[in-house]
Formats: sequence, structure tokens, C-alpha cells
Amino acid sequence: MMEKAVRLAGQAGEKLRNIPGVRVLDNGKQSLPAMFDKDVTRLVFSASDAGISGYRLGELLYERFRVSPELTDEENVVAVVTFANEQEDIDRLVHGVEVLVREAFAQKLSEKAPEKMHTKEFGVFALPAQALTPREAYFAPSWETLPLEEAAGRVTKEMIVPYPPGIPLLCPGEIVTREHILAVRRYREAGCEFHGTADKAGKTLRVLRNSSDH
Repeated sequence: MMEKAVRLAGQAGEKLRNIPGVRVLDNGKQSLPAMFDKDVTRLVFSASDAGISGYRLGELLYERFRVSPELTDEENVVAVVTFANEQEDIDRLVHGVEVLVREAFAQKLSEKAPEKMHTKEFGVFALPAQALTPREAYFAPSWETLPLEEAAGRVTKEMIVPYPPGIPLLCPGEIVTREHILAVRRYREAGCEFHGTADKAGKTLRVLRNSSDH
């Protein structure tokens, strides 16, 4: 049964690789320095060269072509091929990606062209300054909800976790910076979900009140 899945996955990878603007993670062990091996039935591909984030590509594949990826992040989509899949499933995946990338390139030629997206745009930050322990901040009785853009310099009461990848940008007790605000905005525009916050859209944030506000 797995021979069928491996064959279909290989076929899908080759077809996706032939679509201009799509990059596919190779199966070879030399693809990445830290990579030991790769599950050949998991297709990892990106259309960021066409200006589509992985979040948005996964969303559109499901909405318009009823293709449900296993996982998406700011740049990539992961699709799993199993023994239950048929040729028509592979054809629908490839056709969907081809259509969406073609539309994205056409949009890039218009005035509303999206910027080319790459992981480096989302940045890697130094550890945030910590004003309180997570417990102290989480149980602090005096707090307020602010628009995200007004939260710079304040101590967050809640965690901000873009998912995927599920790594916190901020934890309770840490100080919000402009870098964090810009990062949340980029994740939000890319179609990312947020965990750990009351506002799942990532537009507001619970922060501790300043002592002068008491």
C-alpha cells in the first residue's frame, strides 16, 4: 500500500517543481545541512516567490480546491500523501497550486502587487526584556486591553504565539517592543493564527496597567 503513496508523492513533487514560482523541498539528504532524512510522502513546497504566504496558500487550496494541507507556516505548505489518495487527488493539488500561482503572478503585475515573502522577513529576535515572572504577570489584578499598535513599552499579561510554528513571540511578564508589533502585523497579514491571546486575530493585547494609571 505504501508503494502507491510513495509513487503518487513522487509524481506530485515533480509536477509541483515544474510550476514556475514554486519551490519543493528535495527528498535527498543533502537538501539542508541539519537534515538527516525526509518522509517522502510529505510534500513541502512554497509559492513565496509568487508573493503567497504558506498560510494563505493553504487557505486558498482548501477554500477553492478542497485540498486540506497537514500544516502551513509563513512560507511553506506541507501536504501528506497516503495510501488512501488517488490520482485525482494529486491532480487536484497540482492544478490548484498552478492556478493560484498563476493568479498571484498576474496580480504582481498590477498596482496591488504583493511583496515577495520570505522567512527572513519575519525576523529572529533577541530574548525580550522581562519585567515580571510569567506567574506575576498572569495573575496581576490590574490590566487593560490595548490596540496592538499602542502596546509598545508595556508589560504583556498574555502570551503571543503565532501558529504554526507555535513558538511564542512574547510570554507574560515580558516588555512589548515595536519589533514585536511589526512581527505580529506581518504574521497577521500572512494569514497566521494566534494562540495564547484573548484576541485570536492578534489586533489587541492585554497588558498590565502602569503604576501611574492606578
